[in-house]
Amino acid sequence: MPYGRIQSLLASQCDLSLSTATLVAFNQEVYQRAEPFAEWVIPALRQATTVHADETGIRSMASATGSTAPRMRR
Repeated sequence: MPYGRIQSLLASQCDLSLSTATLVAFNQEVYQRAEPFAEWVIPALRQATTVHADETGIRSMASATGSTAPRMRR
């Protein structure tokens, strides 16, 4: 998702204003923190007999508000 779209979503849904640089820094930190988990889980999934993935999407509030922005679940 483009940073501009993320900024718009956070502003409209959470009244939160973040710069692009803040979002980039956040992405880098999350990547670094998640790397040990990825190193563990990827081989485990490859060896698993069965793997389940939930691909449920986020519902849009378009029918209720006319908005096309996804609804944030709290």
